[in-house]
Amino acid sequence: MKTDKRYILLTSNWFIIGLTILLFNDFYLKYAFSGILIGKLSDFAGLFIFLFFISVFIPRPRIIYLLTALFFYFWKLELSQGFINYISKLTNLGFYRTVDQTDLIALTILPISYQYLRTREITTSKNQFVFSTIIALISIFSFCATSLPKQTFNADLKVSKTFIIPVNKETLFKQLNFGYGNSNTLSKNLTDTLFYLYFQIPDYLAEATAIAKIKSLGTDKTIIELDRITKYKITGRLFSGIKQSNKDACEKLKPADFEKFFESNYIDILLKKSEQRLYFDNKQLVDKYIKKNDH
Repeated sequence: MKTDKRYILLTSNWFIIGLTILLFNDFYLKYAFSGILIGKLSDFAGLFIFLFFISVFIPRPRIIYLLTALFFYFWKLELSQGFINYISKLTNLGFYRTVDQTDLIALTILPISYQYLRTREITTSKNQFVFSTIIALISIFSFCATSLPKQTFNADLKVSKTFIIPVNKETLFKQLNFGYGNSNTLSKNLTDTLFYLYFQIPDYLAEATAIAKIKSLGTDKTIIELDRITKYKITGRLFSGIKQSNKDACEKLKPADFEKFFESNYIDILLKKSEQRLYFDNKQLVDKYIKKNDH
């Protein structure tokens, strides 16, 4: 490399292409599409530009690339779980990774990235510092934002809570689909009674997924029977990541805790939007409904 490495970011075409791929993939493609290819794309692009970026400012690229390859390999092994648990407890950051040996194929991009870095020869220009600074800032943002952790955990907890909503089922569906916008059926047929419902657990920056039965009760009421919590997802903050304490707290939640969060962060919001009054735990009405449907 014949010139100051700090300016490579300005004119390095493949670095900018890699940065664009990383941002486009992590902010659009992985949400619009799914599959192994989309996941691997982030690994390839991320490793290519991250080590390139670090080596621009630290003049030890061989050591950086070698240590990163070893750490990436260790990180993807099951035996690293003890180390991850220790670091998580020590820092209160919930580190998480998927053990997938096929992710190691991304290491093949390292020699290409290293060779590309080593052979760059950049000519100077008076606008180079401004452009390289902008690219550097975008790069730092991409490394933080694309690594924003969102861990999903299976729960499979049986819950039993019944809510009676003083609106008919048709009106309720309109509120779910357009007012609250946080619900979808388990099938395309709206006559089915099982639905996915999503509600927030703001205390721990989490979102839970529940399965519920939604049925008509007469002509002016609807019953929502909370049946099961299937999973919950914890989201980290931009720079601090996921807190281990949030993860631990979610793991300790009991069915009754999920029921309370569902009531306050789904039912109450739903009723607030519809400007209706919620009737819940009306034992006489609920018992009458259950007795009628048991026969």
